[in-house]
Amino acid sequence: MFTDPPRTIPARDRWAAFAGIASVVLLIPALMVTVVAGDQPAPNAQTQRIVSYLTQHRNAYLSSLLFEIVSLALLLWFIAAFVDLAARSDPQVEWIGGLAFSGAIGFSVLMLIEDAAFAAAARLADQRDLGPTIRALWELGYQAAWPFTRGFLTLLLVGTGVAVWRTRALPRRVAATAWFAAIVNVAFLPTIFVRNGAFQAGGVLAHTTATLVFELWVLYAAMMMLVRRARPSSASAP
Repeated sequence: MFTDPPRTIPARDRWAAFAGIASVVLLIPALMVTVVAGDQPAPNAQTQRIVSYLTQHRNAYLSSLLFEIVSLALLLWFIAAFVDLAARSDPQVEWIGGLAFSGAIGFSVLMLIEDAAFAAAARLADQRDLGPTIRALWELGYQAAWPFTRGFLTLLLVGTGVAVWRTRALPRRVAATAWFAAIVNVAFLPTIFVRNGAFQAGGVLAHTTATLVFELWVLYAAMMMLVRRARPSSASAP
């Protein structure tokens, strides 16, 4: 049976919520690379364009990848605490939380593969005879993140949504927005067949919709962990 949350936020929930917020904030300096270094080459860009971009902006680009790696670690911390919160509210949803966390792990592993491929491409960009290899690493990075992560991200979002909806550990709006984000992300699974245009893997449309919606959900869910858990029960109100 649902009970009102305590007035004092458990330390593990509070720090996990801050980790979730930080995971989103850390992506801001990563995105700033596109402002400082100019437009990042598209997945289907010519080899020379990719090599030139990585050669000229290697340090800035590698720094952006470092921010993303730390962001992924913080995201896993947040999701682990998120599903634990739901399990503490109703142990029967623990298996659903396990599925959601499995999705988070799968998503993070593939994103790390993307980062490793991009980092290798940047480090090898000044080797003139490795143009085809750099082009292949660039393609691998985009394919790892788009569309292969979308299935795992959908599992994460659907799982957390179900857990929240059944336990009401957080407002059901958190569950509804998680399902909306899942629908948006699953729409990009077919990008494996698309090579050109805004809908291609890692294209403009993908980042301005699926990625943005997911990060906004993380930020919203983390803030709800802080605000909702701090709310006093109505029974104790004067």
